[in-house]
Amino acid sequence: FFERMLDKPLEAHPSPIDGPLHQGSTRARLRSLQASRPVNAPRCKGGTGEEGLVWHYLEVTKGVRLRLLSDPLHKWGYCVGNLLCTAAPALLHYLINEVNGLQGKRVLEVGAGLGAVGLGLVKAGARAVLTDIAAMLPLLRRNVQANFPEGTEAVEVEELPWGAAPTAGAPFDAVVGADVVYDEDMFDPLARTLQGASDAQTRVYLSVYDYPEYAGLPA
Repeated sequence: FFERMLDKPLEAHPSPIDGPLHQGSTRARLRSLQASRPVNAPRCKGGTGEEGLVWHYLEVTKGVRLRLLSDPLHKWGYCVGNLLCTAAPALLHYLINEVNGLQGKRVLEVGAGLGAVGLGLVKAGARAVLTDIAAMLPLLRRNVQANFPEGTEAVEVEELPWGAAPTAGAPFDAVVGADVVYDEDMFDPLARTLQGASDAQTRVYLSVYDYPEYAGLPA
C-alpha cells in the first residue's frame, strides 16, 4: 500500500527525499539528501532565527490543512528529521482514510521529526504525544505552534530516545512512526520503545520509504 501511495503526487512541496536516490549506505545517502534543498518551496523571510526554513502544506481532510516548517539548511541543528519525508504524508493519508484518523484515540508518535503524522491526527480529532531526540524538539514545538497558535491540550511534545519507554501515558491506543527504520542499528532500541508504549490492544502503524538497499531482506 505505501509503495503505491509514494508513487502518487503529494499535497505538499517536494522534499529532497522525492529526488534521485544516492548510492552508498543509507546513512551516507541521508546525509547527501539533507545537504540538498527542496525545490519550489517558499523560504521564510524574517522571524527570529527562521530565515531559510521552508513551509510545507498538507491537506488533512477537506478544508483542514497542516502547515509545517522544515530546516534544509540545518539552521536549527543537524538532524535527519529536519526534512519532510514522503513516508509521513503517506502514513497520514492512510490513517485518515482507513482508520478514521484515530479520532478520539491517544497516540504516540516516535521519531516525529516535523510532527506531520501526529499533528495531522490531532487535527482529525486524536490526542497525541510527539516524541523525538532533544535536538529535534525546538523545530517540532515550532510546528505545534504554527498549527495551534492559541495552544491545545491535545498535543504534547517530549524527548524520547529509542530504547527508553515513554515517561507517562503508556499504554497508548496507537503508536505511529514514519521513516523510522532507516538505521538497522536502531531496530532493537526502537522495538523496546514500542513495547514500552504498548499493550495487547495497542495498534502500531509504521511507514517506510522504499529504500532499494533493503530489497530482498527478510521481513
